[in-house]
Amino acid sequence: MRKYDFSPNIFSEINNRNIILIVPEHLSLPSDITNDSPSNNQSIQIQYIKPNVERLTAILVNDITYEFDNYILTAKIIASPKAKGKVFIPRIIKNKKIQYEITTIGERSFEMNKTISSLTFDPKSEVTTIENNAFKRSSISKLQIPQKFEYFASNWNCCMPLLSEIEISPKNNNFILENGFLLDKEKETIYFYLRDLETEELIIPSTIIYSKLCI
Repeated sequence: MRKYDFSPNIFSEINNRNIILIVPEHLSLPSDITNDSPSNNQSIQIQYIKPNVERLTAILVNDITYEFDNYILTAKIIASPKAKGKVFIPRIIKNKKIQYEITTIGERSFEMNKTISSLTFDPKSEVTTIENNAFKRSSISKLQIPQKFEYFASNWNCCMPLLSEIEISPKNNNFILENGFLLDKEKETIYFYLRDLETEELIIPSTIIYSKLCI
């Protein structure tokens, strides 16, 4: 189940999803709001937010900084330049007895980190996104792609000369590794190539239409 903020026409862009509608406690909604979904397979749940709830807060746990969205109860990894060694990201993190699903590796989260060696995830991870420059000029050499992962920002892979191992969850249906290239399932977009390929010539697969390489 995904959680969304309310905005005009949001339901027209969401298909076959269960929706949690986040609403300030004082706001009155139209009585027919739950009939606005385009699919019979869709359900809408309204969640009211109490006044004076600060939307974004952050804490540091084991050298990882988590930014919490207190409206939709998700967490993002942000500036963590001192995280060391084999970094493991759990499925959820608790703060003040509230559970937050970790969904995003944020922009510049591990930039200039010279002590990280790998980033791995809980087998049931909710992480779907890696943002721009997340590992720029870091020492990361291994990266896992969890089962629900679906989006790399355009400059996610800039200045990652040591990344030589990518492991894709067997339950992830969005990405594949082929001859050292990280591709989408349709083999139309290239996201990365392993830097230890034993060749001086980089031959891009002929099926590629789009590139998210940052060379």
